[in-house]
Amino acid sequence: MKKVIILLVALFAAVTLSNAQLYVSGGVGIHSDGGKYISGGDTKNFPSVLTLNISPQVGFFLSNDFLVGLEIDFARLSTKDPDDVNNKASATGFGIGPFVRARMLEAGGFGFWMEGAFQFGVVNAKFTSGGDTRNADKYTGIGLHAMPVLSYDFSSSLSVELSCDFLRLYFDSGTWTDADDVNNKIKNNSFGLGLNHSTAVEGVRNHPDFYGVGSLSSPLTVSISFKF
Repeated sequence: MKKVIILLVALFAAVTLSNAQLYVSGGVGIHSDGGKYISGGDTKNFPSVLTLNISPQVGFFLSNDFLVGLEIDFARLSTKDPDDVNNKASATGFGIGPFVRARMLEAGGFGFWMEGAFQFGVVNAKFTSGGDTRNADKYTGIGLHAMPVLSYDFSSSLSVELSCDFLRLYFDSGTWTDADDVNNKIKNNSFGLGLNHSTAVEGVRNHPDFYGVGSLSSPLTVSISFKF
């Protein structure tokens, strides 16, 4: 991972000297979930869930149609038992990875891009029941993703981007390490086409101790980008 970051920093330095345009973008997502189950005269509240994800990007245009950059992902999930405020859980994920993007078509300010990315993510979670708090299994994962991105240029320096996550082609490899015994691990590989926003974000949302919460990925992600 350190070699990847050093290589990317060196690449950024090289393109800076060649007067490449600086690219800054990213998105913020907030989602709240909850509900009730009613059967006869009995009502049961589902756990309330709040998720937050922030994904800033920075990079350089090597040409008008080719971009290299680095994305940082932060995801936070918290859930509470509405019937017992002492029962709660939270998970935090951090991810980082380089990406490349090439414009395949351009017409009237609209652009069609293909993006490829490598991502590394880490997720930590903990639970509180009564007065006791315990750590949940730790997740580490890597992922290779490719997806189309649509853009529209309002000006030479301001654009809006639409990432088509529902068309994302991905391969993820993750490891869940037992919080009480590091020798106990679960390894999982997944490959597919569809929603898989980022290694860190999905690591939070698909944590095995949060079964029932569900994946909260959006099929489309909108972001604003700036060129300097």
